[in-house]
Amino acid sequence: MLKTVKQTNGYSYELNYGSKLYQKFCHSLLKYIPYIPSNEGYNITISHERKFIWFRVAKVGTRTIFDMFDQAQIKIDVEHPMACRYPVNLYKDYFKFAFVRNPWERIVSCWRNKVVDCNYFNFSSEKLEELQSFEKFVDYVSELDIESCDHHLRLQSKLIDLNNLDYLGRFENFETHLNEVVELLKVDLKGGIGHKNVSTKNKSSYKDYYNEELKHKVYKIYKRDIDIFAYNFGNE
Repeated sequence: MLKTVKQTNGYSYELNYGSKLYQKFCHSLLKYIPYIPSNEGYNITISHERKFIWFRVAKVGTRTIFDMFDQAQIKIDVEHPMACRYPVNLYKDYFKFAFVRNPWERIVSCWRNKVVDCNYFNFSSEKLEELQSFEKFVDYVSELDIESCDHHLRLQSKLIDLNNLDYLGRFENFETHLNEVVELLKVDLKGGIGHKNVSTKNKSSYKDYYNEELKHKVYKIYKRDIDIFAYNFGNE
């Protein structure tokens, strides 16, 4: 148990002897436990040959990135597992990256693709008809546990190991940032980067689906992501 040395005046900043020993040796001890798992399970893709870990965030260019791996003939050892814990210390020298997306836009993309275009969530016919309204869909999402619900709607900050991340790209600058990842990984991508998922092609801007009330509702749902990744409604 950690303790500090008692002081007669003010707060004590000094750890006691046993606590100091723990601080001195805990980092060294961790080196001898290479298989200690990550605190959370993540949707990860790993290449041991290229020594990278990609934290996949649904609705943020995942198909395009997989297509890029295929084009470059990169050997993927861990392809598409969900909620997978990984040995942090064993992979500490791996390049770790992820991409995030404006939450106001991401939820619109999910609604269009997973509700309007298909019944991904297996709603009843009555519920599916009701959720053709984006406003009703936002109400539905507001009732979910946003930290553990389906990964298409979950907080992006819960899908990424933010304590072990080397590069964070943004969907709003997707091609530029993915090209930076390509360079960092020293990938030979002769054909360039093509957008594989065209589900939003020729569709209206996400902004068209919002009024002030809906903007605030989505802000309340995804406040943590909005704060962590410094988004506002107009980021694009």
